[in-house]
Amino acid sequence: MGLPRSGIVILICWLVGSGLAYGQSDRDELRFVEGLRQRRLFKLAEFHCRQQLADSALPAGLRTDLTLELIRCQAARAVHETAEESQRYWEQARQTAAEFQRQHPDDPRGLLVRVQDALTVLARGQWYRQQSEVLAEPVETVESARQYLREAARLLDPLHDEIVREIPLRHRASPSAGQLTSAELISLQHQVQFQLARVYLNRARCYPPDSEDRSAALTAAVDQLQGPLARIDENDPLIWSIRLNLAICMRLQGRWADAEELLESVRQNEASSEIAWLARAEQVRLYLDRAQTQQALAVFSQQRPPVGQAAAELDFAYLETCLALWQAAMQEDAETADTWRDRAAQVVRSIEQVHGPYWGRRGDLLLVRTVGLSRAGGHVDILSRTADGLYRQGQWADAVDAYEQAAGQALAAGQTEQGFELRYKAALVEHQQQQHPSASRRLRQLALDLADQPAAPDAHLLAAWNAAQQARSQSESLELYAQILEEHTHRWPTSATADTARWWLGRLRESQNRWQAAAQAYQAISRNHDQHALAWEAAARCWDQAFAASEQDPPPDEQTVQAAAAGFLEHTPIGSGQPQRTWTSAQRYCATQAAKLLLEYSIDGYAQAETILRTALDGSPPPEDDWRWQAEPLWILALAGQPDRRSAAAEELATSAWPTSDAYWTVLIGVHRQIRRLQPDPDQPLGIGLDETDPQPSQKDRRTVQQLADVQMTVVDRLWPQLPRLDGPQRTTLKRIRAETLLVAQLRDQAQAAYAELAGKHPDDQQIQKTHARLLLESDSRDAWQQGLDAWRRIAARQRPGTEGWYEARYAIAAALIQLDQPDQAASRIRYLQALPPGLDGTPWQARFQALLDQTSTPLQ
Repeated sequence: MGLPRSGIVILICWLVGSGLAYGQSDRDELRFVEGLRQRRLFKLAEFHCRQQLADSALPAGLRTDLTLELIRCQAARAVHETAEESQRYWEQARQTAAEFQRQHPDDPRGLLVRVQDALTVLARGQWYRQQSEVLAEPVETVESARQYLREAARLLDPLHDEIVREIPLRHRASPSAGQLTSAELISLQHQVQFQLARVYLNRARCYPPDSEDRSAALTAAVDQLQGPLARIDENDPLIWSIRLNLAICMRLQGRWADAEELLESVRQNEASSEIAWLARAEQVRLYLDRAQTQQALAVFSQQRPPVGQAAAELDFAYLETCLALWQAAMQEDAETADTWRDRAAQVVRSIEQVHGPYWGRRGDLLLVRTVGLSRAGGHVDILSRTADGLYRQGQWADAVDAYEQAAGQALAAGQTEQGFELRYKAALVEHQQQQHPSASRRLRQLALDLADQPAAPDAHLLAAWNAAQQARSQSESLELYAQILEEHTHRWPTSATADTARWWLGRLRESQNRWQAAAQAYQAISRNHDQHALAWEAAARCWDQAFAASEQDPPPDEQTVQAAAAGFLEHTPIGSGQPQRTWTSAQRYCATQAAKLLLEYSIDGYAQAETILRTALDGSPPPEDDWRWQAEPLWILALAGQPDRRSAAAEELATSAWPTSDAYWTVLIGVHRQIRRLQPDPDQPLGIGLDETDPQPSQKDRRTVQQLADVQMTVVDRLWPQLPRLDGPQRTTLKRIRAETLLVAQLRDQAQAAYAELAGKHPDDQQIQKTHARLLLESDSRDAWQQGLDAWRRIAARQRPGTEGWYEARYAIAAALIQLDQPDQAASRIRYLQALPPGLDGTPWQARFQALLDQTSTPLQ
């Protein structure tokens, strides 16, 4: 194996005794940063390095060494990050080196930064190579490894040549301040040559075992290692790293005896050093290559290093041994095989906990490659790690299958929580890959199958979200989306996700103009939801739309109106049966919305609305003025709608002093609505008709309308002084309601004058024109009758033949002619209508025209 496996090469062996005049504090500074890095506190180490490097008074030598530490820290962080995140830190390490060289091109020790930069590239190539060894589809990763290893060689070769050229120059002249001595350059030359050998060793492992490329690269690695081995002193620590790497080369070449001899020499001479521990890990791999699994296992009965690089290597070698023992027992002893399989899974967990995510990921991937995809590896933990590994490799479909298999094993073993989690992971893979239809199906089925699991509502809501994304391109999927949301609110009505489902459902139904369904969804959202205020406003809006659409035909269903009001009351103290409880602004809003529904759409909801509003008005704390000015007009409307409370409404209205005209407009429009309800024809003011055959209100309704008209006139008088300040539509509405009120109050002359003004300003408003024309014909003046006849002729000219309005206008013209003592003309017109297809036969107007014709003493043909 390459040394060290983490790929981070720390050049310390030749820095010792370099002659730099560091103080104790500077040495402590470097040891502190190195300690942070070794404990994987990369962010803190990087922050500390940058903070120190920002000091312009920093000595040049210390600045160089802190830059080296910063590069190593960034590269080490890249190794321990995920594949996606690691790229950023690899680039940061290289940028740090490039920035140093740009800012300090003449630094006497800048050569070290260039060497460290080359070693970053080597570490990156080795990192890719190690990943490729445990991937099911390693082609792309292997190519990346080769690319960076080639680049590392291109960087190291010229550095080696530069160092070789510089050594004799340093022999002849003493180095200037801060420069490397000739001895340090020689040590650095050996290091660079050793790292070049590691480049070839890593490159060799990028090729198949029996290939010529692998053989050639191993030969080159051996040649590079033999060079410094022949020149360096036996006391140089580098010699043991060289021999260890030579042993690795020999093992890979199948020269097991030579490898054994080299490892023995390392163990005997460096028994207490980290290199000796690494040699033991290599010894294990040598045994495994020779299928001597028991001998490999025996190595671990000896003392082991507590922490550090060697400990990680030895634990990883133990994992390899467990897997080899599993493979050996798999065909003969299933129980023993299961034991070693489970032991391997435990070792992977331990490696990740003790040595960090980098080693944990490598252990996972090795476990996946060796056990996970095997038919004999059907253990929940193994299958789960298999799936995780496949996911990291980007093999999405295989990862989903593996998660599902692991979930099946877990559920079969009664491990419901783990089974749910694994099925959830399978669905999340498809969710992240934007496979919305399949992700939605998988998440929905998971939630329904294991509905009692705490995360089931979350999974189900995510199923709805995926269905919504599917519906963006397939509109026919909208109902599936709606079904899932409705299913969610019924299955988990009190879950934390239920209100979100209701919000989504309300928005969907509102966009489809399905007002009642939208209102019910919005209304059910609790006050705990972030959007509850907007939801209740939307509910009010949608109920208005729903009832407005059905106000004419058919009228709003009383049960539905009551249910809509109750839906708002549920959010108030009234709905909870504790009306004396403290009221919030949101609850008072709901009370007014319930009252509005009852006032506008209920058959007789006035008393109920009065109680709701009075309770909210009297509640504690006292309401804010803005809300009170909305609620009090509604309360007066509730009083006006009750026969025995109308006088109270008039009294309250007379003493009211609302600062805004909006409050009076609320009463005006509300009372006007009550009056129209009592009119046989809502578009025809009370007391105005073509003749006695027009429908007439009962005496009771007539009295009620007149009482309401008194209330309405009080409001009109309050608003009339503001007429010049009103906009066009408001001015017209106020004038129109005043004219109707005068008419209902039997003030005919004033009503006629009011309608005359309206008719003159609104020639296109047929309802105003008809009412004005009828009033003219009901006056005592012959001139008015003639004006009425002319008005009906103008109206008739705007009617389409054969329509109700057309017959109505023709009837009024004939009646006016009779009234003006022109019966012959009236009869002529009626006969003309009779002859003109389709005639009068079978129409509702036939009898009425007959009655007119009888008045002319001319029989109907």
